[in-house]
Amino acid sequence: MMSSSASSGAAPGPSNTLNIQGSQIAPDLRSMAIASGWDQASKLFVNITAPYINRLVVSQSFPAGIEITIGANTIVSSDGSSAALTASVPVSVRNLGQVLASGGNGGYGGLITVFYQSQAVSGYGGAGGAGAGFAPGSLAYSSTGGGGASGSSQTYTGPTFPGDVPATARGGDGGGGGGHGQAGLSGFPGSASGTYTSSSSSPPGGVGSPSNAVTGNSYITWLATGTRTGAIT
Repeated sequence: MMSSSASSGAAPGPSNTLNIQGSQIAPDLRSMAIASGWDQASKLFVNITAPYINRLVVSQSFPAGIEITIGANTIVSSDGSSAALTASVPVSVRNLGQVLASGGNGGYGGLITVFYQSQAVSGYGGAGGAGAGFAPGSLAYSSTGGGGASGSSQTYTGPTFPGDVPATARGGDGGGGGGHGQAGLSGFPGSASGTYTSSSSSPPGGVGSPSNAVTGNSYITWLATGTRTGAIT
């Protein structure tokens, strides 16, 4: 929201102050300010009091500068596609809230197949849990990493020789997602039980990396650092 003011000096005034009260995905600060009446010449002051911002990017032209205040009840995080806060032009940031890297996704569980008299049964690995932060392209937020899914299992149901126990293949469980700024956890290997003549398996999948909390820190003048969790580069 913006309104007109006669002054374009250093002190924030109605003409050069943009208030963001609703949660946003990668808000386009320049376009929002212009649409609200910013004259494109005054220094722009941005006050964010929205509960959630999924990626805050400062990358456009602000001829007289830009100053952003992140409110005490605001979480700026990421869905993993980029840093929670990215700057490629000079900006002053007063962080009274939280700037939080996303967590990496967990690795998927391992696959295993066992054979009994040339008949195969397979267990498939479970998916890894999502990392802390936002779901991709959304404002659905989690402060912790999610648990991995259970692997599937299959038991041989055909005829067996006397004394043999029907073989069961069980895929490994997926690993849990990482907390803010942390990599995901590895998935678990598959396992087998009962009587079988041979087996093959695939290892658990690789884990996901976290995003940065901040990318482009050299462009940022921190008026207050607040809570920042994750890599700052």
